[in-house]
Amino acid sequence: MLDRPTVKQINSEINEALAAIAQKYKLAVKPVGCSFNAAEMGIRTTLQVVSSTGENLVDKKRWNTYAPLYGLTPEDFGREVVIMGNRFRLVSLNAKCKKYPFVAVRLRDGKRYKFDAWTIQNVLGKKTTPEIVL
Repeated sequence: MLDRPTVKQINSEINEALAAIAQKYKLAVKPVGCSFNAAEMGIRTTLQVVSSTGENLVDKKRWNTYAPLYGLTPEDFGREVVIMGNRFRLVSLNAKCKKYPFVAVRLRDGKRYKFDAWTIQNVLGKKTTPEIVL
């Protein structure tokens, strides 16, 4: 019988095992989702190519494509910013998310946060309206 704590533990162990394999092939493990019922569980995980510097190439390509729509440059990818006294690194841009398209990792603990375009443009000193509304 599967319950939530058991599924979380199994999922965590599977991701740890995959991380060792992924590291061997210079890939990053990105858990996408998990579903379960009393008799079975399903996990969705994506393996993505990372550069020699550890950057996720999928996120970097997405950033390079969509950042100009928000008045940002490809060089802004990976920049460190301070928001409300916390230091963050800009790591992704999801143009499908209209409200909070920017993703940043808090440097203190590695937790991911979503930010709206206005906040990121303000802390980077860029223009405050996108060229194209998606």
